Amino acid sequence: MGYLDSLLSFFHFTQDTDLVVATCIVLLLMRIIGGMMTSITKAFGKPSKPVPIMKTYGVRTMLAFEVCLIAVIFYYHMRVTGRLLPIQIIFWVTTMVSIPVTWFIGSTLLHVIF
Repeated sequence: MGYLDSLLSFFHFTQDTDLVVATCIVLLLMRIIGGMMTSITKAFGKPSKPVPIMKTYGVRTMLAFEVCLIAVIFYYHMRVTGRLLPIQIIFWVTTMVSIPVTWFIGSTLLHVIF
């Protein structure tokens, strides 16, 4: 991944950078699409009673993405590199925090379009 090697080398990712890039790109796209799909189902669904935020499908899906990301982090650092640097922790925490943000961006984007 020639374009992202300089960014990943800043975070000291040296081995299997394709795995890191693919994971981040797939999760980013799935979060945006998931936010859009949540808005579509709300728009075409019948009026419903308020549901607590933790019982919605959107939050459950975001938690599933968090679990998938944790599994990739565990696999990458325990099997591939065998070490975890503090700068890599910052990268992964930022990625995990961005999950709800990109979900909201996808949901809001559909609200703006329609």
